[in-house]
Amino acid sequence: MTADAFLLRLASAAPAALGAWALVAVTTFALRVRDPRFRTALWAWAVADTALALAGWNSAGFVVLRCAVPPRIVDGIAPYALPAVVVWATVAVGLVVRRAAAAFRVASAADCLHALHPATVPAASGVRLALPPGDGTPFVAGVLQPIVVVPRAFWDRLDDGERHAVLAHEVAHVRRLDAVLRFSARIVADVLWFAVPLRWSLVRLDESIEMAADGAAVRRGASSAALARAVVAGALLPRAPAASLAFHGPRGHVARRLDALRRPVSRRVLVAQVAAVVLFAPWVPGDGSAFLASATEAKGTVSVGLQWSPTSVPSRVVAALVPHRSE
Repeated sequence: MTADAFLLRLASAAPAALGAWALVAVTTFALRVRDPRFRTALWAWAVADTALALAGWNSAGFVVLRCAVPPRIVDGIAPYALPAVVVWATVAVGLVVRRAAAAFRVASAADCLHALHPATVPAASGVRLALPPGDGTPFVAGVLQPIVVVPRAFWDRLDDGERHAVLAHEVAHVRRLDAVLRFSARIVADVLWFAVPLRWSLVRLDESIEMAADGAAVRRGASSAALARAVVAGALLPRAPAASLAFHGPRGHVARRLDALRRPVSRRVLVAQVAAVVLFAPWVPGDGSAFLASATEAKGTVSVGLQWSPTSVPSRVVAALVPHRSE
């Protein structure tokens, strides 16, 4: 692949990110999707769809950018394509290395805290817990070997029910592999650092992850009222390290978390919403990316608009998997 073709593929990630974000935002609003597990799956798909744009294939998106560029402009841009790709790669590698180093530092610090202030998590074999001195927000540190860190001052202010709820919430993060999902999504955002709408999807993904951990804690026996009190208490404390999973989540979305705890989604509503998404998937907008073609005339055109899938998503999947046989 030439540098100018790869540069176009990179540029396609920005409208793809906007399209995927808009599609999930409209879907969650139109269907009133409140189940955090379903919301997490939808926002994770939005991130994955943007990453697929880098590979030249993305399944959905509201925005499509078409460019018909005169040959003289193509020839003029071509010498700058390779330097632009080098700049992108330099920034992307720097961001990825910095994030990985930050995650390693937080995991190492949590490991030291566990060695100095170890504790056990009741009914959670294999989950390590550290109760270091000081105050702050409970969090999970580490991707491959997670450790639950709960500052002692915060722990002492909780009653038994709230402590059980906090531990159940953090253990849910560990069992659901939320650290892996969150870290992977941020690596995608670092690689596609210029795709600003992708950051919007990350915020919603983080929020849904926290709410899903709340729901998992309640299903495992934690009191929703005790967890709500712990959420309010944690919202007033300093944030956990940026490379960890903070208990109170991104941007202090306390009101939405409390509302989700107060009004859990019934199984029937969840099944109906999942079925609606599956049934309407063939009609979602498609190919939210950029297209570049050499203009046949001296003048070029640039158009931004909507594009709908000419064939259904299931048909495209079948066509990709089943070899075509000519008569």
